[in-house]
Amino acid sequence: MQATMYMLLTSLAITSASVVETGCAISGDGCFVNIHQKDKSDRQTYHTMALFADPAEFDGDHIDDMIDMTKDDRPDEETAKYDKAELEETYGMATEVGVRVAGRGAYAILNFKVNIKAISVDDILRDARKEYDSWDSKKQSTFDRKNLEGKAGIDGLLKFLPFSVGGKYSKTEENSDESQTLEMNSTKDNLLRTIADKQETNIEISGQLGAVGRSYIPVDAHAYVRILHIKFTNKETKEVKEVSVVESDKSMKALQAGDEYGPSDKVRTSRPKMKVTKLF
Repeated sequence: MQATMYMLLTSLAITSASVVETGCAISGDGCFVNIHQKDKSDRQTYHTMALFADPAEFDGDHIDDMIDMTKDDRPDEETAKYDKAELEETYGMATEVGVRVAGRGAYAILNFKVNIKAISVDDILRDARKEYDSWDSKKQSTFDRKNLEGKAGIDGLLKFLPFSVGGKYSKTEENSDESQTLEMNSTKDNLLRTIADKQETNIEISGQLGAVGRSYIPVDAHAYVRILHIKFTNKETKEVKEVSVVESDKSMKALQAGDEYGPSDKVRTSRPKMKVTKLF
């Protein structure tokens, strides 16, 4: 006797961020259920399957049990929980002991080597170029890829992020520090979510620069490295993750000479050289 078969398709929401599709193939051999679960928060699809010997056993309770099993197998959500990113551009001191610059026109050389926990902006820009290459031609026409190449560094990253995220954007400046805030309302893949997935590693920053006095008053000169601090926040749970991004050693803005308080017009930067090395 030929078995009869038909598909029963249903769609139901299990959370505000998930949709479940169930298919039940019923024949003389039983009921085979396949659940495709698309989670909008972590942007993945999960599959759960089961076979019921007796089609009469197939009911809503079984679907609920299978959904729970699928949820247990999911990876912990990381990036989807953040909905705001605050970016602050600043300079971090690389030399604890300064070099005395006697006065206007005086010259001193600063050598430094420091280890920090950070992410290299060059690593992030590689991800940015991959994302750009995945855009359609219309979206690519809104942004110049050259901003992600060569000496682009943190400046290129800051130009790209609003195009990648597509959320609300604000920018403020105070003295030499510059800050931006981006709303991460969209759960789609974008560069900010890629950065939030990354872990800081040990990085060695070494180099040399000259400090030229601009004031008649002697100054203790220090070397400063450009850093981008990113603070990810979940506005509802208040959960926070912070990362530091170190400037590319190819960027002309990577190093600045300054006094004990930061980059300063009391000293001028001359012939900066910097090398960023990831330590494993």
